[in-house]
Amino acid sequence: MAAEDASRGHTFTVPEGAYRELLYMVELHKQHGAPNRFETVEDMLDFILLSVADGSRRPGAWERGMLEQMGLIAECPEHHVHRDSYGKPSQPSQDKGAQRAENG
Repeated sequence: MAAEDASRGHTFTVPEGAYRELLYMVELHKQHGAPNRFETVEDMLDFILLSVADGSRRPGAWERGMLEQMGLIAECPEHHVHRDSYGKPSQPSQDKGAQRAENG
């Protein structure tokens, strides 16, 4: 099943078995409640994907353990550094004073 978020323009394909299980989880949430209760599969997927992203950028977060168990942490030092924002970090700009000193 494909789920599209028009505001961000991304389409994801969810394997049929996974989608059926997520639908069942949402049904159970509606009937019995849950600590993180969801009304739709799309809302649940948003939460799951944000949790994965948080685990990627925050080594000390509870979400990191989930990523480690799934083998989703890259084998490099960069993936073990805390980042305040999502996505690839921008290259640090060189200090202008240092540039002037290099240029003489």
